[in-house]
Amino acid sequence: YIYANFDSNKIYVEEKKSKCEGMIRLRDLGDDFYNFDQKGGRVFGERTGVEYKIGTPVKIKVKNANLELRVIDYTLVA
Repeated sequence: YIYANFDSNKIYVEEKKSKCEGMIRLRDLGDDFYNFDQKGGRVFGERTGVEYKIGTPVKIKVKNANLELRVIDYTLVA
């Protein structure tokens, strides 16, 4: 789920089972250019109109993990 916040280049997600938190970079979302709408609390695709808001359920998988830095990067699963 998108659970907490966005910023201009990433969204933050939490795995349902493990409660692990991480991020997805907007550039990794696909074939569209995604815009961050701070007032509207959303990220949306410029061409497709695909929209992500806080609480939007998404399927994710681990893209990269750095145990030393305690950072997890995710990617969306279609």
